[in-house]
Amino acid sequence: MFFVTVLFLLTAVSLAKAQSNFVLHAFGLAKYSGTNASTLMYTNGDGAYPNGWLTLSGTNFYGTTQSGGTNGSGTLFAVSTNGAFRLLYTFQSDTNYGNTSGANPNGGLALSGTNLYGSTYAGGANDSGVIFSVSTNGTSIKTLYAFSDNSTGANSDGANSCAGLVIAGSTLCGTAEYGGAAGGEYASGCGVVFSYDLNKGFKVLHLFPTANYDITSGNYTNGDGANPTCRLLLLGTNLFGTTPNGGTNGLGTIFKVSTNGTGFAGLHHFDDNDANGDHGAQPNAGLVYSGGRLFGMGGIVVYSIATNGTGFTVLESVGGAVDNTELNTSGLIVSNGTLYGMINGAGAGAYQEGQLFALTTNGIGFADFHDFTFTQNNSAGTPTNFDGILPSGAPVLLNGLLFGSASQGGTNGSGVIFQASPPPMPLSCQLSDTNFVFSFQTFDGLSYTVQNNTNLVGSNWILYSNFMGNSTIKQFVVPATNSSQLYFRLRQP
Repeated sequence: MFFVTVLFLLTAVSLAKAQSNFVLHAFGLAKYSGTNASTLMYTNGDGAYPNGWLTLSGTNFYGTTQSGGTNGSGTLFAVSTNGAFRLLYTFQSDTNYGNTSGANPNGGLALSGTNLYGSTYAGGANDSGVIFSVSTNGTSIKTLYAFSDNSTGANSDGANSCAGLVIAGSTLCGTAEYGGAAGGEYASGCGVVFSYDLNKGFKVLHLFPTANYDITSGNYTNGDGANPTCRLLLLGTNLFGTTPNGGTNGLGTIFKVSTNGTGFAGLHHFDDNDANGDHGAQPNAGLVYSGGRLFGMGGIVVYSIATNGTGFTVLESVGGAVDNTELNTSGLIVSNGTLYGMINGAGAGAYQEGQLFALTTNGIGFADFHDFTFTQNNSAGTPTNFDGILPSGAPVLLNGLLFGSASQGGTNGSGVIFQASPPPMPLSCQLSDTNFVFSFQTFDGLSYTVQNNTNLVGSNWILYSNFMGNSTIKQFVVPATNSSQLYFRLRQP
């Protein structure tokens, strides 16, 4: 018997290159304006440096920029899935260290009905930030709460919220990076977890205790963690989160606390005994949940842990540091067994400008499907490129595409909103008796098409199979016959 030669091809964009039709919106060139150091700021028309997750409603994404706008204090915007951009609100000037509406919104927005809710890092009556609401058409903005003065490094309610908000019924929940009680050797308060009930007002759910310098580790340590900068995860009546600092090793923690402020528990204290980040130290990505486990990123790894704090497991090394600054937080989403993530300090670019990836929750099938490209400085000294750098927040999966924001770069250096198409995984093939067996890893929510052709350079590719991925390995068996050779290719429409 003459066996057919079966050849397998992968048709996908090279992983180290930018994808076509990637950018939905590039934010405008931001220039310095002002007459002295106290009034100097970046201004433009639509905002600069988007720095949180996008919130989807219908065919529109809603988000924030940390800077830019005509007052240099940031903006709220909407952008449709086809790239139509709308400026919703421009925050007031904060040059006199205080205003009414807040300044420099950080993190994403929470949606309830036709209202969006968010927080700002600065501005407000005490320049410690605010909690605000605004309608999805950009009208009726309201300051719900202004954090109290933190000029001494301590206050009662926290300051500088940079993680955005989650909503449970009529209650908003979030974190403040600084404020709270100060003491010990740490220069300022270690932050708080808070709630804001739309009917009852503000409440501190947990105040992170003061930190002291540990001479052995060289870090500031405490019992609970310090300086929470990531979006909270709401599961039932419990909130789960991470801190990049504090804890028994001074390298951050995973914690939980109930929405009424009781039952605080430190679930995990990060370490970095070998000093290479492979234990997840200093996490600055929020948590997601699937199948009884939490998933997050820190150091140079993606990790999982049970909701009771047991079974900490490293799933994958991303090969570069997950950035741990509050302006450029990394993030994950999960879809039926597939994790999709954005990393700030990894990728194939010359300076590891960022990366988009997929990974199953059991730790197999890692796919790097976009590496943000090299940047060059423009005349203002701002890094520019085609696709942006430093992806911020968590992506959104919609109709087989991932949407998100890159906080810098793009044609004007002010960041971009993007859509990315994950490429198919490489095919593997083996001979089993008189059959060829080929297989590849699939990811949930993505469509796949397998085609074949007797001529490699021909255009008459025939549909062999199409299906939706479900985070498992898909396998095909091709009988070996004495027919002419066949070429197979895997595509994503």
